[in-house]
Amino acid sequence: EVAGKTGTAEKPKQGGGYWREKVINTFAATFPASDPRYVLITTLDEPSENTGPKPRRTAGWTTVPVAAEVIRRVAPLLGLRPRDEPTSLDRKIAVNH
Repeated sequence: EVAGKTGTAEKPKQGGGYWREKVINTFAATFPASDPRYVLITTLDEPSENTGPKPRRTAGWTTVPVAAEVIRRVAPLLGLRPRDEPTSLDRKIAVNH
């Protein structure tokens, strides 16, 4: 159970304006979401996910997978295990999508 917020910001150009192709991405996560005890903030400078026809530079495509892997590896060391049964929130989300 992870809750979080992504952020993608274009980097400023010297002299004014912003680079459309140069970004800094952040994902702030808290877990477990039902009883938050830990926070992880992941930031990547000029990331690019290149498996599709065009590079993807948003935090959802670049920074979230990094945070997910960190949490996947760290959570067991903290004594956290994946849930076997969906919570009521999980069921509500499944119904709405």
